Amino acid sequence: MIYAIVIDDSRLVIKDFLLEVKGFPDLTIIATFEGVEEASHFLLEHGKVNIVFCDIQMPDISGLDAVALLQPHYDYFIAISGFTEYTTAAFEKDVDAYLFKPVKAADVRKKLIKLKRLQQKDFEKRFHYFVKQTGEPVEDLLDLRRVLVITSKHNDVFFTVEDPQILYTATVSLTRLEATYSDLFIRIHRSTLVARKAIVKITEGKVWLSNEKEYTVSETYREQLRRFVAEHKINNLLKNSV
Repeated sequence: MIYAIVIDDSRLVIKDFLLEVKGFPDLTIIATFEGVEEASHFLLEHGKVNIVFCDIQMPDISGLDAVALLQPHYDYFIAISGFTEYTTAAFEKDVDAYLFKPVKAADVRKKLIKLKRLQQKDFEKRFHYFVKQTGEPVEDLLDLRRVLVITSKHNDVFFTVEDPQILYTATVSLTRLEATYSDLFIRIHRSTLVARKAIVKITEGKVWLSNEKEYTVSETYREQLRRFVAEHKINNLLKNSV
């Protein structure tokens, strides 16, 4: 499923856009906004989306400026405009696609197919990270899809995989890893990320992973975990309220 937001200062344009994409089974518009600043506050609170559809001519912050402003909170940015003269400037700002108004379903579908192909190519590349095995001087590429838990201590993070005898480390902030790999990991403690796919049970203040170990969920991150359970329809894992 692709999760997206739409930003346009015209409610009529937003309404028409939603009607055009209503029948898309793989696209969910989770929110719409009439300004970039409002969208920014939402993304800061609710987290990253796959796509931002954004009008270029906006009264508060332009769509061109929104590319950089919202960059940490999306995978792809699709600019929308009724004018051709913005196309060069938009691609110079590194937008991923450009849609002309009035937006039509067929055009959106073409862009989504293109982005899915790019996403698949990026998928294999970006889920690898340079790490060191503890006690070894040489760096190696670790497939983060093998990782169950990431913990932090000072300026270092530690990657736990299925084999309990192997521990990998890297000098990077946990916050950066969380932002970059939010589709792989969810934070349950200020010093702990766990692999989403490794969660097998959730109880009061705890998560159990596929390595049969339990990890504490701090109060700060319990609401985020509840949303994860609800959004991914994994209530069968939820034994008690987290």
